[in-house]
Amino acid sequence: MAPLSVLPGRIRFESPDIVGKFKASEYLAKEIERLNGVLEVLVNHRTGRILVKFNEDLADRTIITKGIKEILKNMPEEQLKIPPHPPLTKGGVGDLAGAGLFKHALIDAVAYALLPKPLNIILPLAINTIKK
Repeated sequence: MAPLSVLPGRIRFESPDIVGKFKASEYLAKEIERLNGVLEVLVNHRTGRILVKFNEDLADRTIITKGIKEILKNMPEEQLKIPPHPPLTKGGVGDLAGAGLFKHALIDAVAYALLPKPLNIILPLAINTIKK
C-alpha cells in the first residue's frame, strides 16, 4: 500500500480491504492512533481512504506506512466481515422507511394547515391593510 498523497505531517492512503466494512475502519482508526507520533486519524469505510496526521519529530511516513500495513495484515477476521442488511419487511428497514414517509407527510399536512400562506400572498394583503 503506497501513500496517495504526502504533505508535511499528513499522509493519505487507500485500502480496498476496508471498503464497506464499518467495523474494520473503526478498528483500523483505533489501532493507527496507537502508533507513536500519530495525532489524528480519519478512516472512511465508504471510500477506503485513510488520512493520518502525525508529528514529524516523532514519526515519519515510512514508519506510519509500515505500521498501517502491519495492522491491516493482522486485523481479526470478525472485523473484516460485512454485517448482513436488516430484513426489508416486518420490523426491518422497510417498516421504518414507511413510518418515516408517513411521518413526513403528516408533518407537511399539519404545517400547511397551521402555518400562514406564502409571503407573496400575505405581504400585499398586509400592505393594502396598512395603506387604508
